[in-house]
Amino acid sequence: MRVKYKSWRAGGEDWTGRIVDMDDAEAATLIKANIVEAVAPEVKVETATITPPENTMQKLEKKGKK
Repeated sequence: MRVKYKSWRAGGEDWTGRIVDMDDAEAATLIKANIVEAVAPEVKVETATITPPENTMQKLEKKGKK
């Protein structure tokens, strides 16, 4: 499970904001202790704009629909 440290210093090193992949059981313990928060997995989303053909738009305008 990917988790992000909220505010944590360990061994003189600042772990705040660091994202780490760890075991689910260990992550659950740290989440309950309010040390880390779960991070959603990164998903790439593609967006596209679809434009209908002009004749379809003309037919809709003739019928009075928008």
